[in-house]
Amino acid sequence: MATAVEVENLCIRYGELTAVDGLSLTAGFGEVTAVLGPNGAGKTSTIECCEGYRRPASGSVRVDGLDPVADHQALTERIGVMLQGSGLPRHQRPRDVLVQFAGFYPNPLDPDELLEQVSLTHRARSTWSRLSGGEQQRLSLALALVG
Repeated sequence: MATAVEVENLCIRYGELTAVDGLSLTAGFGEVTAVLGPNGAGKTSTIECCEGYRRPASGSVRVDGLDPVADHQALTERIGVMLQGSGLPRHQRPRDVLVQFAGFYPNPLDPDELLEQVSLTHRARSTWSRLSGGEQQRLSLALALVG
């Protein structure tokens, strides 16, 4: 299977604190990979390096064959990220926010089709604050997939 993510000997430091020390991992296309660990273990920092939002102190990261920092623009057009919390305003409506996010990409998926795929068509005009926790997560997934 082709490699989607390749991390080799990753080190991430915050001043004197070493958050990640020598991490190596690979994940293939179509695989589901979980990054698990206690608070402060460097999970978020590692993902931020894979997204190109943080430079590693040392080591290398490749995502879909790209360097996440050097090829950041090209990478953001290929990947979607679903964070633990969305940060969406409480008044946002699922369909409206999907249409807005779709506008950021040259070839987005259809917002109405995404709502159907995540079983939120019936909630398209509700506000974020009226969605259940599971519905909010499904909307976050749709937002990660739209581009």
